[in-house]
Amino acid sequence: MWVLKKEGTPLVVVEAWAFDTQADAWEAGEMLGQAAQKAAGRDWTSAGWSTSGTAPVGATSTLDYVNQHGASRMLVRDTHVLRVDGAPVDVLEALWPVVLETRFTKDPRDTWDPAAENAALETAGFVDAQQGVGLTAPSKAWVVTPGGANPRAIATLVEPEKRIEVVVTVIGREMPVPMVALAAVPEVQKRFPDYDGEPTGEVPVGEYEGLLLPLGADKDGIYGELVLASGAGRFFSLTITGPSKEALDAAREEIDALLASIVARE
Repeated sequence: MWVLKKEGTPLVVVEAWAFDTQADAWEAGEMLGQAAQKAAGRDWTSAGWSTSGTAPVGATSTLDYVNQHGASRMLVRDTHVLRVDGAPVDVLEALWPVVLETRFTKDPRDTWDPAAENAALETAGFVDAQQGVGLTAPSKAWVVTPGGANPRAIATLVEPEKRIEVVVTVIGREMPVPMVALAAVPEVQKRFPDYDGEPTGEVPVGEYEGLLLPLGADKDGIYGELVLASGAGRFFSLTITGPSKEALDAAREEIDALLASIVARE
């Protein structure tokens, strides 16, 4: 971002954005346009987007608008968004060809491949498309159903013969796992009075490191464990219950395989 200033004229803001995919750039352009219109209020004037090609892939789109600061233009092209905001008309027209020459260089350390990430989700046995999270049941004995005991649960897995249930909850932001573990103590203790927020070890949740926390037994004798992990812009909570601690220990290999199977789209 550049901020250009000249005595006697408004500030002119020049922005260049780069995104991982064309779809991301298109979505960002739409959101930036909506934000600019909301900020301008009654001072907004625009004929809307002018688009060539098929959005979002392969499209080039331009939005000309006037706000309280002056003339403005935004372009979505390939994986990039360019914008000049709040310039006198003659300055905008003189500046825009220079802005179009903006060069983008990808950091060679950035090896993220969206195609490979989607491929990982495609191999998962169950996928929540909205959260971009997938998982695979340890065996055919496990039954997977969408949703669960709380509004944020994406899936519930049950092994009927062993009477083991795993509720997978995903929250769309990263949070510090130790703090959440302690903050959840009063709420969790309503069902599992022995829970104190202290972990007993670490366990992989996909490619993220999770904490394993014993919940103890509830009033019906159901034994529980909680696994918390954070990464990829999400917070993962897995509530694991069974008829006893011994039952969970006997199924530990299957439970660990389930946890390790979790994949998340960046």
